[in-house]
Amino acid sequence: MVFILFFSIACSRRRDPQGAFDHAVRTFQHGDIAAATDEAEKGYREFHLMSPEWAWKFRLLQANGLVWRGMNNRVLSLLASETSPLPPGDLSVTKNRLE
Repeated sequence: MVFILFFSIACSRRRDPQGAFDHAVRTFQHGDIAAATDEAEKGYREFHLMSPEWAWKFRLLQANGLVWRGMNNRVLSLLASETSPLPPGDLSVTKNRLE
């Protein structure tokens, strides 16, 4: 019984990458760019090992936040620091735009 309770608490603490990403995007859209950038960084740290797609989604959102905050000098180094392969499609277009 104690094991089941512990397991359910542990599982409930685990966040969903899509939910975390969507929340960061909504935060960005509502104009809180600094908080959205921080959420993107946190999401990256939490989910980058899950897949290259999640790593890049969070990295690109973080980079976009840096651009909007006028921190352009940090964008290229942030993007270059990502070692996961970039999935083809919209993410590569976004990366090229930011570069």
